Parts: sequence; C-alpha cells; structure tokens
Amino acid sequence: MFHIPAHKNLAAPAGQYIAPVMRDDSPLFDVEGIMAFEDGTLSDEDLVGFVQDGINSGLIWKLQGSYGRLAMQMIRDGACVPAEPCPYHARDCA
Repeated sequence: MFHIPAHKNLAAPAGQYIAPVMRDDSPLFDVEGIMAFEDGTLSDEDLVGFVQDGINSGLIWKLQGSYGRLAMQMIRDGACVPAEPCPYHARDCA
C-alpha cells in the first residue's frame, strides 16, 4: 500500500482545502502527469500536487480503482484533502 513520507510541508491543516500546485513544471492531472506517475518519476511533492489536482477536478475518481484508493489513502494520511463536496461518505474523508 502507498505511504507518503511524513513531511510537515506536505500535510494539510485539518479541514482545509489545498489548491493544486500550479508551477509551470508541475505535473497536473493530465495524460503527461499520468504517464509520469505510472513511470514512477514524480517527486513526493509533485505526487501530492498531481493527486490533489485529480481530487479537485474529480477526474481521479473516474480512473481505475488504484487511483481512487491512492487518493483516499493520501487524504487519510493528511497529504491531500477532499474536494467539496466529498465524493464519499463524510466519515471516509475525515
């Protein structure tokens, strides 16, 4: 199972929305970003931005199940936050 390393700067404050990383070199949730994810070439910081962008756009929930499970694990670990409204029962996104 995926476990993101504990970095203080990656964890979201409790209950607070995190906007996706919007740098020119940041992998957004698009085909290029998915290919980088599948190749394993994303840094931890870029992975968080990539997954958070997928959560924010809602697209991560439309791909194969492993993407959604990764997103839910990163939400539980505090690296990402759910989009509003949470796509699952509220207790699962806390």
